[in-house]
Amino acid sequence: MNLDARLGKRFYQTRHPNVVSFQTLALEGGLTDQAVDLTGSHYRQTSTYAGLNGELGGAYMLTSGLSIGGTASLSAGYLSFKGNDSFAKQSGHGYYNNIRVLVALGLYF
Repeated sequence: MNLDARLGKRFYQTRHPNVVSFQTLALEGGLTDQAVDLTGSHYRQTSTYAGLNGELGGAYMLTSGLSIGGTASLSAGYLSFKGNDSFAKQSGHGYYNNIRVLVALGLYF
């Protein structure tokens, strides 16, 4: 199971008729719970996180129904995890940061 949520504000600009850009600032949080059963062994890991997320993005409208664009995203916050298997238990916490770059082709109906 994987549950992620963001709550924030997105700002749009249209400087040119075919170009749209945006910025987002948001709070984010999530929960991941994974279990794997192997022959004679069971492993489970649970993690939670909370932090801030910022995005910069834009798109160029090639036609009224097609765009190409991208988004760069930066996340940072606090992470906690627990893991156990048939032999050992682990737990920990700390800070995380994540950078993502996405290139997108948009189809509009």
